[in-house]
Amino acid sequence: MTKSLLWVKRCLLGVISLLAAVDASANPHAQWRRIQTPHFEVLFDSKHHAMEAYAKEVAKHAETSWRTLVPVLRTWPDKTVILIDDNGDSANGMATGFPFPQIHIYPAPPTPGDSISDTGAWTYELVLHEYAHVLNFQPAHGVFHLARNIFGTIVRPNLVLPRWYLEGLAVEIETRYSPSGGRLRSPNFTAIPRAMIQDGTLRQQDIARIGDISNPEWPGGTRPYLMGGLLWNHLAKKNISLIGDLNDHYARRVPFLIETPLEERLGKSWQELLDTVYTELEAKAVHQTDIICEGGQVACNDGTRLGEVSSYTRSPVISPEQSALAFVAREHNRESVIWIAERAPSADNQAAFHLKNAVRAAEPESVNRLSWYPTGTHIVYDASDSVGRYEERTDLWTYDRERKRTARVTTGWRAREPAISPSGKLVAFVQLLPGNTQLMLAKLTLDADGTMTASDAKVLYKPANGHRVSWPEFLDDTTLVFAERSEEAKESLRLVGFDKENLSAAFQRALPSGGDANYPRLIQERGQPALLFASTRNGVNNLYRARLVNTGAATALDDVRPLTNSTTRAWVGDLDRRSGQLIFSRLDGHGSRLRFLTAEERELLPGARAGKLPKIEPLLDAPSEPFEPPDSGLTEAELTPKDISYW
Repeated sequence: MTKSLLWVKRCLLGVISLLAAVDASANPHAQWRRIQTPHFEVLFDSKHHAMEAYAKEVAKHAETSWRTLVPVLRTWPDKTVILIDDNGDSANGMATGFPFPQIHIYPAPPTPGDSISDTGAWTYELVLHEYAHVLNFQPAHGVFHLARNIFGTIVRPNLVLPRWYLEGLAVEIETRYSPSGGRLRSPNFTAIPRAMIQDGTLRQQDIARIGDISNPEWPGGTRPYLMGGLLWNHLAKKNISLIGDLNDHYARRVPFLIETPLEERLGKSWQELLDTVYTELEAKAVHQTDIICEGGQVACNDGTRLGEVSSYTRSPVISPEQSALAFVAREHNRESVIWIAERAPSADNQAAFHLKNAVRAAEPESVNRLSWYPTGTHIVYDASDSVGRYEERTDLWTYDRERKRTARVTTGWRAREPAISPSGKLVAFVQLLPGNTQLMLAKLTLDADGTMTASDAKVLYKPANGHRVSWPEFLDDTTLVFAERSEEAKESLRLVGFDKENLSAAFQRALPSGGDANYPRLIQERGQPALLFASTRNGVNNLYRARLVNTGAATALDDVRPLTNSTTRAWVGDLDRRSGQLIFSRLDGHGSRLRFLTAEERELLPGARAGKLPKIEPLLDAPSEPFEPPDSGLTEAELTPKDISYW
């Protein structure tokens, strides 16, 4: 090699090193490897735990997505780069065509409360959604084809289509070409338009507004995914070829002039089509509400508001001594705020909670769940924060109620959804892995100065690949119940017993509840232990109660009865033992609000007496036959990763 070439090489290395140093998010210690397939390059940091297996899974899903979507969208790039970024714990992905086709995947599975939580095969649906964007951006016809020959692949007219068009199409595709998942199949996702119809807010979302993700008013950043998905679902049912036809037509038109291609095919503008979709939805939603409320208004009592501190309040949990109610709120400029409402003094000490008594306790990022310490002096919660220079991780934190301070309990554990044992000596939580989760158990200590520490974490239950465990709850000091969601979009309760000294599992099995179930919560009903949980078994998320029979490995559920009959969505609740009120999160046309039902109101629900609720069909019609994704066609040899070296 000549001296001049060596000089050029050193200069280039210096520039690359400088750029890496400037970009604090790029870890210079990463050990990048690459899997090459016929249409993709999958890049991953092999230093991250279990990343190679996950990268192989992504590569197979990518080639399956290519085989699935090319007949629909017709134009594709020779290669798409997929970068797996496991430096954060938020489930997400992104795609762009600039400066070349690329997908970024953040492999943490979604939490139960996410708008994307009702998944089937999560990684497949994520890759499918993002590759739909890549193919959406790819075509350039007419004058744009000429411009691409001159300026290169940065010429992408479809890249500037409205966000509702781009995201809505990807949501429709992730649903249509998934065997069981996708947002448009989710009873919780489709509860949003039903709630907005009931409260008269749906038609406020016109075509000029549905692409806005910066508007904090409900449904916030979900708006283009939901409304755009509804539009594309309508179009795809009418004629699946409209997806490719419109995509190709826009690829030869001046950007931002979007009406003509649709008008030529349907004789309608996009606003007129949206009005048609809304009219159809309104008729279906009214019919669904009539079915739910077949016994009159008393049959679908959604409870009374507990007060209001923001437009989105959720996850209520009452302290063990019943003196305080903690919950999470979302504000316009903060994703999560922890509030605590003290019970007002009364002669019989049974005054109901009200949010007018609530005070701000902490302002962490991305809280999923709150759990009280047995003495009621501390709240343990999960929150996202920086760990080192290059990573942002979900860890366990604590709020000291007496000292009014927060402190980190774990560092880099990737822990969420904590639960504290009745003795206060153990903490169970969900740990994140690339595309997977596992149930963990650790020892917990609380010092006299209020310092809380967790140690000696052990894997208690590792589910099958692609399954998601969530929301562990202690039934006693040696037994946990939790929810597990399969790649077939089935969610049910499981039981695990353990040795509290060495934290090893003694048994684990299913805990039948008569249908799908999640968000388990141990409650005391008339002095007897019972399990509160949420279920969509009638087509709407509602809260149910089951009596606990026996203990340990013999634990069973009996006398399962609904406690709510919501017309929208009721989830995550707790029972106030003093007032008898059921406090829960309920969705309305402006967001999620805390509500309560008295014992008398619950007894009046016909479903409570009959033991079941009226059942409704999905708001959106499902395909007549479930889609079976094609095989990727990749061999093990093709999935062998190689080190990346440019020199």
